[in-house]
Amino acid sequence: MDTDINAIAVSYINMKQENLQGAIQTSILRKVMDQNTAQAQQLLNTLTKPTPSIPLHVGNHVDRFI
Repeated sequence: MDTDINAIAVSYINMKQENLQGAIQTSILRKVMDQNTAQAQQLLNTLTKPTPSIPLHVGNHVDRFI
């Protein structure tokens, strides 16, 4: 009888440990993903905006000749 109780207790403890390990891994993954997102946003913010190489008025009107 004692071995049954001990086996149940060990199984319960192992299950709880696995659940805790999964929760910890998920938490760490979320933190890493948040850091990567923040770093990517910083990188995007440091990029310079491209300036057009042609004047702004070019391409606004179409001349048609027949």
